[in-house]
Amino acid sequence: MVGAAMAISPPYSLSTSWNFPRHESTAAAVAEIAAMGFTHVELGSSLSPSRVEELARLVEAGQIAVSSLHCPVPRPEEILRGEVREPWLSAMDPAEREFAVRLMCDTLDQAERFGAGAVVLHVGRLQSPAWEESVKRLLQVQGSLRDGLKTTDPPVAETISEMRWLREDNVPDQYPGLLVAMEQVAEHAVRRGIRVGVETRLHYMELPFEDEYEMLFERFGEAGIGYWHDSGHAQELEIEGFSNHQRLLERFGAEAIGAHLHDVIYPWPDHQPPGCGVVDWEMVARLLNPDCWRVLELVTIPDINQPITPER
Repeated sequence: MVGAAMAISPPYSLSTSWNFPRHESTAAAVAEIAAMGFTHVELGSSLSPSRVEELARLVEAGQIAVSSLHCPVPRPEEILRGEVREPWLSAMDPAEREFAVRLMCDTLDQAERFGAGAVVLHVGRLQSPAWEESVKRLLQVQGSLRDGLKTTDPPVAETISEMRWLREDNVPDQYPGLLVAMEQVAEHAVRRGIRVGVETRLHYMELPFEDEYEMLFERFGEAGIGYWHDSGHAQELEIEGFSNHQRLLERFGAEAIGAHLHDVIYPWPDHQPPGCGVVDWEMVARLLNPDCWRVLELVTIPDINQPITPER
């Protein structure tokens, strides 16, 4: 490196998802991030318990600070080993919801420990079999777009309509249990003094979606539960014909707790560096709360260097 890196001050942060997967040493991963000028990181949702403890020592030593955590932190060993799947607050099964609440409360505890201000939350998704049916139709939409069709072309528009019907038929049954779970999360967040950012979801068959955000924020906003924008997810929802990126930011951006910033080179993976894809960054900058955390949530360097091919 030539010279010292310019300090990248808050409200900018970098997710550990960028380089932790390719570093066995947590200290080396943090040093690489700090060398680029970042003073803060977001703890990603794939960190093992041992890595979280190593990070705690580095934070205590002043090597880095923590802006936010992405639930769950830490990721339980049984999930890392593939013995159980990640639970959702939106699950119909009370035991699964209870597990999801526990993971979120554990993450809020860690946020207080690390001096972070917010936890990013994925609320959930449609239950089976509606989930599998929706995935099948989404793959059809994505395939049609790759073949050059538009979302307004009859075959694609019909499939999108089928996905809307599936969602409307199934989501109402999941919200009573979800609201009970969110009440527990809200109470714990208040006790810990941590805000909860409900993140823009990547897929239409995930929860919440547009008006559902408003319902959650009206009910739990006083407990510090609000919106966490994800630029790549919002852009993909627009490309696939389900939403509109600008409309979403016009509704919720001014009060956003934070944002994950990454670009989209559709139909390949999101989480690309800002500026290399189709996201309108001037629009994002204009509509996003100027005081909220902006977390770069990027793919790893090997992923960036790998050539873009249809197989990806």
